[in-house]
Amino acid sequence: MTDTPELILNVAHALGHQPLQVPPPRPELPIAPLYNDQEQALDLFSNEISKLSGEFLRLKLADLDTALSDLIKHHNIHKAAIWRDDRTANYKLHNKLTSYGIQLMPANADKNALATCDLGITTADFFIPETGTIGLLSSAQKPRPVSLLPRVHLAILTKADLRPNLSIGLQEFKSQPYLTLISGPSRTSDIELILTLGVHGPKNLVVWFFDDV
Repeated sequence: MTDTPELILNVAHALGHQPLQVPPPRPELPIAPLYNDQEQALDLFSNEISKLSGEFLRLKLADLDTALSDLIKHHNIHKAAIWRDDRTANYKLHNKLTSYGIQLMPANADKNALATCDLGITTADFFIPETGTIGLLSSAQKPRPVSLLPRVHLAILTKADLRPNLSIGLQEFKSQPYLTLISGPSRTSDIELILTLGVHGPKNLVVWFFDDV
């Protein structure tokens, strides 16, 4: 017998499913990665991001200006908010966006103001190739709404952010008070099972990976 709630058993019975008498064994952790090197990891991550309706681009720092210009034109960006951390400062994103005529909203602005932004730019603290997931730790300089409220979320990754599986990522950052896991843009199929993007968050997820950082 199992400890499955009666409601779940009733639903399973209505669907013609037989309840499990013996629960399946839990997988051993950590789970071995599905790749052998960084190249395979990035190929896997890129494929998963694509399946999740996201965009993935590998860059070198010399390509940043061109990529940023293309992003602004493609997604019709007029207003943006950026995390203020060492990496965004090193990329000089604030100055670059201003030079393109983009209005910058403070990252710690209230949620109503951030919701009017076209673009939210963050770095990431880790990413998992197998599921196309990125993990973001929040702080006063890195508020969560920047990744959740603008219609386009740009996440910037480097090779230092690679983790082989979620178990290792969660173990490493378990003492952090806030962790956001993102796998593709916001989506729902609540209404007539029709997939809709951007209902509860960004409509577009763009991920840049810098090869030479």
